[in-house]
Amino acid sequence: MRPVATGLLAALLLAGAACAWRQPAPRPEPPRLTVVVVVDQCRSDYLDRFAPLFGADGFARLRREGARGVDAAYRHGRTETGPGHATIGTGADPAAHGIVGNGWIDRDSGKGVYCAGPRDDPAPGFLAVPTLAEAWKRHFGDRSRVLSLAFKDRAAVLLGGMGPDATRWWDDVTGRLVTSRTYAGREATPARADATAFFDDLAASDLVGTWVGRTWEPLPLPAPAAGAPPLEELPPDDRVGEAPLSGWRPVFPKAFAARRGPRYHQQLKTSPFGDDYLLTVVERAIADERLALGRREGARDLVLVGLSSLDYIGHAHGPYSHEVRDELRRLDLRLAAFLRFLDAEVGAGRWTLAMSADHGVAPIRAEAERRGLGGGDAWTWRPEVDGRPGPDLAQRIADRLVALDAATFGEGRAADMIRLGDRELLLTPAALALPKDVQRRMLESVAGMLRAEPWVEDVFLTEDLAGAEDPARAQAALGYFAGRSGEAVIRMRPYWFWRWGRLGTTHGSHNAYDRTVPVLLCGCGVRAGAEVRDAGPEDLAPTLARIAGLAVPETMQGRILAALLVEGLR
Repeated sequence: MRPVATGLLAALLLAGAACAWRQPAPRPEPPRLTVVVVVDQCRSDYLDRFAPLFGADGFARLRREGARGVDAAYRHGRTETGPGHATIGTGADPAAHGIVGNGWIDRDSGKGVYCAGPRDDPAPGFLAVPTLAEAWKRHFGDRSRVLSLAFKDRAAVLLGGMGPDATRWWDDVTGRLVTSRTYAGREATPARADATAFFDDLAASDLVGTWVGRTWEPLPLPAPAAGAPPLEELPPDDRVGEAPLSGWRPVFPKAFAARRGPRYHQQLKTSPFGDDYLLTVVERAIADERLALGRREGARDLVLVGLSSLDYIGHAHGPYSHEVRDELRRLDLRLAAFLRFLDAEVGAGRWTLAMSADHGVAPIRAEAERRGLGGGDAWTWRPEVDGRPGPDLAQRIADRLVALDAATFGEGRAADMIRLGDRELLLTPAALALPKDVQRRMLESVAGMLRAEPWVEDVFLTEDLAGAEDPARAQAALGYFAGRSGEAVIRMRPYWFWRWGRLGTTHGSHNAYDRTVPVLLCGCGVRAGAEVRDAGPEDLAPTLARIAGLAVPETMQGRILAALLVEGLR
């Protein structure tokens, strides 16, 4: 019996060892500091196109030591600053968070509504779901310090909602990071008082004046490495179609104003040194003895920062410009310095950084024409009638309605039936008073007319979008919010703009150049070198919540990118 007992004991020991080996990995200590960086208008292809010009410690470090979503893209089709920042901030789509564009049309008045509320008192009142920052502050309370900073008010407001202890954006006139009455009037807390004191001290410093009288010149190009393909050749710096900002010439060098003032302040935000300024502000907030972001024992701090400079530069010069290339190169160097600062001040392994963008951008019209891509401006396109330009878009719609039913829409009534929104059709109060079947006939008739025009790919009636399965309709559905969106969505063909003109470029479409953006994670809780497909910016908020040990709010529609996380977080 003894040999049998001995064998049984050995088997039990082996089974116990195997069970112990299969025990789940321990959960890592959450980061003391989480940083979310949104690089406005950063197309994901920039990180590949300009990779030969980057150093080893900026974007390359994020990809080497961090994880990424491959071919990450927005799920909605109206790609603008407001919806993008709101999606990153809430982890939800516009159909849930309600920010369908930078603005929309009020049904009753016909006037525009700004996505961040009144221009003289920006606030997140139009957000229909909570932000990560709000959930963060509720969960961690006094253990946390939360900041949201950007050059654009809508970026700072929609990233953080009412969660941050300080929400600040750039004022061109004063050259300061300011806030609104809504934020300033909240109940005082120690964290808010510390943040206010920090920004008061910042305003009293001369950080903003660092670049007065300096010149923005492009960094010299390195020689290609042995055996490497040649560097991408860009069009000439001095080319037709660019729209320089802030009193600058369309070519390098670009001289800053000799003294501080509105012109200089605009130049700062529309140059790569705007990124430098905002990241320096974050570094100062980390080093500040009152805020001490990420440096306090048990801290669970969150910083949301919107780097808007690339967007201003991209609108003016386009994605194939010398200015955009230099902006990305300088941002790469600045990110490298920022990551080193985090290591030194917060501590390696004690911070997590996420990076994405709110949208991409199309080439400038002249570049699209040079490449034979076609396109144009939808608003100014007119059909040729008897050898002359025909009626404008609003008149073509009115004519279509009269042709449909002259008794209902004649005698000038057609012009008061449909308003043109941003790539959408909205029924006016007069039209909404008509029977439902008449409304649908109107929309179907106009949609049929538009589908025959060269700039239109398709038109979807929004009442038909519920449960849509095909990708184009599903994309439109994820951007629809009742009461703010129109009754029909116009899906435009590539390289056509909506109300833009011939100079500079823009974004806002469903096309890949506007929707595809980086999704990068690095630092505490992130598995180095991991990749995942079918990710989107909406996935960052729930993933960061998981890393921080925060219960993921039910309102977040993104998924936790478990494949990018270390074993204890999957």
